[in-house]
Amino acid sequence: MLYYTGFAAELAKRGISTLVMDTPGSGEALRMRGLKARYDTEVWASACVDYLENDPEVDQTRIGLVGWSLGGYYAPRAAAFEKRLKLVVAWGALHDWGGDSALPTKTRSREPCSTLLGPRLLGMGVKDVNEFFADRR
Repeated sequence: MLYYTGFAAELAKRGISTLVMDTPGSGEALRMRGLKARYDTEVWASACVDYLENDPEVDQTRIGLVGWSLGGYYAPRAAAFEKRLKLVVAWGALHDWGGDSALPTKTRSREPCSTLLGPRLLGMGVKDVNEFFADRR
């Protein structure tokens, strides 16, 4: 999705190289490799930095991370623990599912908006809303 938005091409026009990847819990990583989302995002971020450090064309002092949507939640955590990252951009995220509008309340339906929660159930590898929110209430 990110590649086809033209984001990488726009950055390239400005001299910025881009590594686009599906993190665990999204895209091919989830659907074809079975990699479910994980809280310790620094693990996959560190693997990306390791990969980039082996490329002689990469300036290792200028590696950054941009996270869209849920990536806007994951990216700051990755940057907090992966000290080789020199920049982080958090581009939108639901930061507190427990306090967010996705959580059912007495004034809303028992089923959260499926467009928000459905992909999260799949990405986290849980079977239903109750399991997803079990330790978050």
